[in-house]
Amino acid sequence: MRDPAEPGMRVHGPRDAADGDGPPSHGIALATRLPVREWRARRLPPSPVGMPLRVPGLAGLRMTADQPRCALAAVLEGARGPFTVVAVHLSFVPGWNVGQLVAVRRWIAGLPRPHLLLGDLNLVGPVPPLALGGAWRALARTRTYPSHRPVVQFDHVLAAGLGRAAVRSAGAPAVPVSDHRPLVVDLEL
Repeated sequence: MRDPAEPGMRVHGPRDAADGDGPPSHGIALATRLPVREWRARRLPPSPVGMPLRVPGLAGLRMTADQPRCALAAVLEGARGPFTVVAVHLSFVPGWNVGQLVAVRRWIAGLPRPHLLLGDLNLVGPVPPLALGGAWRALARTRTYPSHRPVVQFDHVLAAGLGRAAVRSAGAPAVPVSDHRPLVVDLEL
């Protein structure tokens, strides 16, 4: 449910008190232990068309409308200098999600590199790096959805301007809190 008193997108940081008295909401989060130089948020409009999807607990497919999406970027201060991390949850509508991904790439182009882009892209396996272009690569390739028995990778950690030696480990552990497995990538930046 959107809060009509707050029509803009809000970015909450460590100084914001979460008193729990506001209206229900949803979004994405980006948590870090590193100093943040700058926060940015960008709205990504929903697809104008829905799509039939399987809904857990219901038989068959249900026509489902898309939702507004967003991207949250942080310019972080790393041991070797600044870099940019972007969290996203893209549309489930094929093609529309690729357009959102390309828009995010353009939006962060002027921010400090390396760039890390992570989240539920609703795009399978090798598609995201191909859609982003030659400078981008996947830091992990492992199935993440559905969590109880993963058959596809919808969740990604992608990088531009980061060498392969920076990846220490990657995996998608089973957890009881989501329909997706988290994609965990340990990096040396």
